[in-house]
Amino acid sequence: MTLKKALLLLPLLVLVACGGNDYQMRRLTSDEGGFTIKAPGVFQESSSEQQTEYGVIGTHSYQLKFDQVQYHVSYMKFPEAAARDLRQKSWIVSELGNRLLGAAAGIDPRSLDVSDRRQVSTPDAYESDRDDGTELTIIHPDGRHNCVGRVYFNGRGLYVALAVVPKDASYEQRVHSQRFLGSLELANTRPSRASPWDDHGR
Repeated sequence: MTLKKALLLLPLLVLVACGGNDYQMRRLTSDEGGFTIKAPGVFQESSSEQQTEYGVIGTHSYQLKFDQVQYHVSYMKFPEAAARDLRQKSWIVSELGNRLLGAAAGIDPRSLDVSDRRQVSTPDAYESDRDDGTELTIIHPDGRHNCVGRVYFNGRGLYVALAVVPKDASYEQRVHSQRFLGSLELANTRPSRASPWDDHGR
């Protein structure tokens, strides 16, 4: 099976967990994924794998629902041969990003309605393979939510972060989407194998 077909067939598990009642930003650190991000609660993790011509490639996802806002972050790490090919096939990276965003928002990726798209800086510390990220505003088909997501491909892995916010004046975008999206950082080295929940035990 070709890389494109295998990756686009990856089953993406979307799990939602309750995050509590107090709005307190907590940091999630993924050792394997090489990233940190802040959100107001405890994420629930899911994963899936797909056999490709380059070997097994997995998708790791983290979901959290807090005060009617859905927070999502996921990543795919690629073997070097696959990453090298993907660096020359940006259209596949774009398709994968749309698939991850659509799955996180509960929208069929084939009918993803993007109302705005802009470039954002890649929040990593790598000295090479740096690339710009993309922020997308997606129209949710239920008409009751705003979706804002970011996609980054740093040459080694694909990272997606998304906030789904109710269309209500009381939900400030700055707090409920930009604060979350802006907290994502990609690391240049793997941290220790300590618990990823550095603000609370788990």
